[in-house]
Amino acid sequence: MVLNVRRKPAAPPAPRYRQAAETISGKYGQHLVGPIAFEERALKLEADPAGLRELALALRDDPALGFNYLSCVSGVDMKDHIQVVYHVHSLANVLTAQLRVKLDRDNPVVDSLVPVWPGANWLERETYDLVGVQFAGHPDPRRILTDDDFVGHPLRKDYLPPAYRQHGSKA
Repeated sequence: MVLNVRRKPAAPPAPRYRQAAETISGKYGQHLVGPIAFEERALKLEADPAGLRELALALRDDPALGFNYLSCVSGVDMKDHIQVVYHVHSLANVLTAQLRVKLDRDNPVVDSLVPVWPGANWLERETYDLVGVQFAGHPDPRRILTDDDFVGHPLRKDYLPPAYRQHGSKA
């Protein structure tokens, strides 16, 4: 039996999220490439790759924001570009944000955020290993999940496993 389940309309963002969005767009809007969106319990920010580190520092150091905790870095192959998504949290202000940056698929390079959030160290290495994003200024840009002589990045949509490459098969 299949039930027709309707989603509840999205609740308006909490006042603290509206205030954070106003602070970010007012003070640091030059580092954004689009409007700030509200998702379920999170701000969605799309950053200019050239200003990513400056925006991250501002998000961390502005007391009205205080994004002091980085929980996740993900690389996503979107076929026409690579997207890196940083999940950051303000424990004191009870805020969550997704900081996203679009990169050129053929040359995905962005500044490392290890100087801002030291916990980014292994997360950026994982993103490099699996998706191929180069993090400029990273203190230890080695592979972390695959062997040093591994060819390719397995979460890329154009990645072919060795068995396919050996037999000339096409995916």
